[in-house]
Amino acid sequence: MNEHRKPSRPVRKVRTNLALPEDVVADAKALGINMSAIASDSIAMEIAAEKERRWKQENAEAMAYWNKRYEHDGHPLQNLIDDAWRDLKSST
Repeated sequence: MNEHRKPSRPVRKVRTNLALPEDVVADAKALGINMSAIASDSIAMEIAAEKERRWKQENAEAMAYWNKRYEHDGHPLQNLIDDAWRDLKSST
């Protein structure tokens, strides 16, 4: 997780203030830890998780419909999957 790669294109950064425990800041500085990069990565992960949570919530009804349909009708391409497995087994 501590991998900090250079972005493929320049990223415009904005200064902001974060309130952190004094001992955390002191230890990070002493160890040469880039707090800005870690904070940025952590916030980006939290954003991604929240977007995923919201997408799942917004699409729960559609996903339930499709899950129920698959349970009832099976996978729409199941015959192709079965044929591929059969061909694979017969060729060995």
